[in-house]
Amino acid sequence: MFAESFIAPLQAALSPDEIATATTFFESSAGKKYVALNVIPIYSAIGAPSPGSKPIYSAQEQESVARFANTAVGAKLLRADFYNRAIKENSNSVILTLNNKCAN
Repeated sequence: MFAESFIAPLQAALSPDEIATATTFFESSAGKKYVALNVIPIYSAIGAPSPGSKPIYSAQEQESVARFANTAVGAKLLRADFYNRAIKENSNSVILTLNNKCAN
């Protein structure tokens, strides 16, 4: 359900071509490592064990991340404020929905 709360902001902020570009990047080896590197601090923040070791980029993967970051969609998605806004705008409704389901 929380993952679903990001669909609307992504669809509103990105064109279909940008979504396709982002999907291609995040499904790549470099994209998967990028996600893993950004998830590890969340585990630390909540005191949970890390889901794995810190991934290391190859030179080619570093170039891939840099290329993606320099695209219009990369510039949008790799900024922390994009996700912070999406979380803020959507998490309250998701929490209320879950709360209502649990109350019944």
